[in-house]
Amino acid sequence: CSRRGPLDGILRYSEGAALAAEILAQATYDDPFVMERPFRFAVFVNGAYPLRCFAMKDAQVVKDIVVDSAPMTEQAENMFLRPSVLRKKDGVSNQDQIDHAQLLSLLKKLKGKKLVDGKTFLSNGTHGFCRWELPADGAPLIDLPTLHIRSTESDESGPHEGLHLLRLCDPGQARELNLGSRHDFPEV
Repeated sequence: CSRRGPLDGILRYSEGAALAAEILAQATYDDPFVMERPFRFAVFVNGAYPLRCFAMKDAQVVKDIVVDSAPMTEQAENMFLRPSVLRKKDGVSNQDQIDHAQLLSLLKKLKGKKLVDGKTFLSNGTHGFCRWELPADGAPLIDLPTLHIRSTESDESGPHEGLHLLRLCDPGQARELNLGSRHDFPEV
């Protein structure tokens, strides 16, 4: 984006929407006063809850504290083992399918840590990751026009239906189109 952008906009589905949201949230987090974002608008279809990934060398971590990583690991396992992720993707070779056993093995090696702001996260010692959440002042992390095409069937329990992503966006610039198609891409 930085070499070719800013781009006019981006349209992404599910994990792709989460990745686009991660880029936008990180840009706001890095410099909330910058006038130019990587995109001018975003369309998210059933956007998964974006991850915040960071280098441990840059993180302000509470030292000498043990954090139970089980709840975070369980949440990650549920994300990697949900039906839409487990099904074989048409047109994708077997060798390019996600290796869920390998992902789960990697998750088991992560340790729970805590940032000085109280946010818990998982780390491999070099990098950390957690979910993006609104800052204490409530300022949106995604402060540009967004359209959220999403299912409302499992709003609170399903972090992959788009509600969590919607909450990270500027309510004055966010618009919604609600569908009954669950996590599938809507048919036209």
